[in-house]
Amino acid sequence: MKYLYAMMLCVPLLQADFVELRDGRRFEGTILAERSDGIEIQIGQNDAGTIKRVLHIHASEVKSYAADAAGRRPGQERQEVSRLSGSDYIERLLRDAEKKVQVKDYDSAVEQFLQAAEVAGQTGESDEEKVKVEALELRAHALRLTVAALEGKVELIETRTDGVEDGLKEEKDRLEDEWEELNDEIREAEKSSSGRKIEIGQGPRSKSKGDLEQRKEDLQIEIIRFRQRSRDMSTRLRQLEEEKALAESQIKIVEERVEQAEESAKLARRDMERRR
Repeated sequence: MKYLYAMMLCVPLLQADFVELRDGRRFEGTILAERSDGIEIQIGQNDAGTIKRVLHIHASEVKSYAADAAGRRPGQERQEVSRLSGSDYIERLLRDAEKKVQVKDYDSAVEQFLQAAEVAGQTGESDEEKVKVEALELRAHALRLTVAALEGKVELIETRTDGVEDGLKEEKDRLEDEWEELNDEIREAEKSSSGRKIEIGQGPRSKSKGDLEQRKEDLQIEIIRFRQRSRDMSTRLRQLEEEKALAESQIKIVEERVEQAEESAKLARRDMERRR
């Protein structure tokens, strides 16, 4: 990890502050404040600088943002803003993505790992050889982390699928056992009462029969409800299988990108070392 962070120190600065929203919109300008509840960004002003257009964007709407270390003009600095260079931005993306992996938010983690890979890939177009090589190696690393996050997602889906299937099987077995035991009791009660004259007022025996009939009715209702839950769970299981298939296809695609990125980084480092 130290080697990873050392590489990121060589990544050039981003060109401007920006805030990207979850609905796809992107605002560029100067970030004035970062707070837990949102971002404040200036996106324009009049010629005299006396009227400024400032947006207050709630944290729930923010997909990503970066405050470029070189983008601040004199007199605009605020202590609550963390100015980010390109390397800092990639580092934050990787760090935040790793936290999301820890809480099993794999979709968000994959998205941020891919963002880090994209930024590193753009940096890999630099004319400076060392920066280019290290950025390409960083891009391959971010893509490998993407594969790991997708594999974690597949494992989580399999765990959830097994849990649903095991739960359904246990409940089905319990209901079948109870149904069989109840029918055995009913048959025994019928045998014990057959051949006997049931006299008027013979309450205990008729009450016992009534209890069995009530238990049977209650169990039938429970079985009907289980069948409905089972149908609902079958739909959920199909959704999980679709999510798993999609994640597995994404793994294959990203693995190909990893191979390409590793090969590009290897060739770039070989060329750099050859020139030394």
